[in-house]
Amino acid sequence: MRTVVVHRCHDDIEAAQIGDMLTQEGIPCQVASSVPHTVLPLTTDGLGEVRISVREDHTMRARELIELFLAEGMPMEDEQAHDHQPS
Repeated sequence: MRTVVVHRCHDDIEAAQIGDMLTQEGIPCQVASSVPHTVLPLTTDGLGEVRISVREDHTMRARELIELFLAEGMPMEDEQAHDHQPS
């Protein structure tokens, strides 16, 4: 079956979190980059971009979940914000 890129990002951590979230929701995915970020830890003109792909039949649901995930904020951001709130 054909795969479709549902998200592109420039951060391995974001890609891993989205990949984990999709997997937990029952959507198998592939996380791929043209260049290992240990070699080139930045993105220039799309080089080093991380792509998340899913099977074509999971495209709409995956995009909905990613949109929700990004709108709610990444868990690390929420934890950091919570750590800096006054008691």
